[in-house]
Amino acid sequence: MVRSVRVQGEGASKEIAEGIEDLNKFGQVDLIIVCRGGGSVEDLWAFNEEVVARAVYASKIPTISAVGHQINITLSDLASDLFVETPSAAAKIIVDKKNALLREIDGYKYGMNSSLFELIHLFKQNLVALTHTLKSPLDRLLEKEQLLDELTGAMHSHADHYIKLAGERFKALIQRLDALSPLAVLSRGYSLSMSADGVIIKDAAKLKPQDRVKTILNKGAFISLVQEVIHEREAGI
Repeated sequence: MVRSVRVQGEGASKEIAEGIEDLNKFGQVDLIIVCRGGGSVEDLWAFNEEVVARAVYASKIPTISAVGHQINITLSDLASDLFVETPSAAAKIIVDKKNALLREIDGYKYGMNSSLFELIHLFKQNLVALTHTLKSPLDRLLEKEQLLDELTGAMHSHADHYIKLAGERFKALIQRLDALSPLAVLSRGYSLSMSADGVIIKDAAKLKPQDRVKTILNKGAFISLVQEVIHEREAGI
């Protein structure tokens, strides 16, 4: 399903947020990918708007943000459950995970069917043999019919077990995706600082007094002016 919206220009941020909300209301969606191609900081600015970040964070459906290229990081990236470099990278992750899960479920189904049908075949053979005996043939037949009923019940029980196991593995996969979210790192007290042109700051030597710095926290962000640059030795690091 594709929810088409404008991704830059006036009104784009509102359309993006409304698109996410619409998909949540629709309900029949397993995953939302918020994506567009690369561009300048100005082109991608709609994905830095508060209304978009809040819509991504509030989504009850897991979200993957795939906005721009590797050098671009937006607030919607940080608010999503997982962010990747490009839309094609997001598609690859989803297909790979889905195929792996389907293969695992198919393996469970194959193993279950092989074992259970082999047992059923064995019991049927024994049942046929017992019908030819002279000692209490009716009693033996009733006994084996009861065993066959028990085996049928066991087959349904095993099927429920394997389906439940596959569901638990899928939930564990979602939890691992949650653990990879940058938002989880921010919630532990860390922050992310970017220069005025949107580049992540990793080295204080790249700054100079009066530079504008945007710092993103777990809740909100702020913009500050550099008064003094302290290098590693001066800072005692």
